[in-house]
Amino acid sequence: MGTMFKHNAVLKLTHEAGMPERLNVSERYHFKLDGIRVFPLYPGEVPLVHEIDGKWKYVALARITQQTIDAENEFTSGVFEVSRIFDEEYSKLASINESPLGKSYY
Repeated sequence: MGTMFKHNAVLKLTHEAGMPERLNVSERYHFKLDGIRVFPLYPGEVPLVHEIDGKWKYVALARITQQTIDAENEFTSGVFEVSRIFDEEYSKLASINESPLGKSYY
């Protein structure tokens, strides 16, 4: 057998999973996601995607400073720090070009 896990290069969050209402550079936020996931280690950066009604909106770059895997209950939690917030034009272009087909917020 073995443990199934996902290696994630994007931190995609709903408000319920930890996407804050307002982002601030250098601020730290908590997240919790179903499933066992492994993210790039600090100081590496990942795109931060706000999932809105199943659509992807790229909003920032983040560094995951802590990640905890609960294998028994199959969830991953952690802390991320915002390193850069995208302006609206960049957010739109990134969402259109980087989201899976049919998943762009725009």
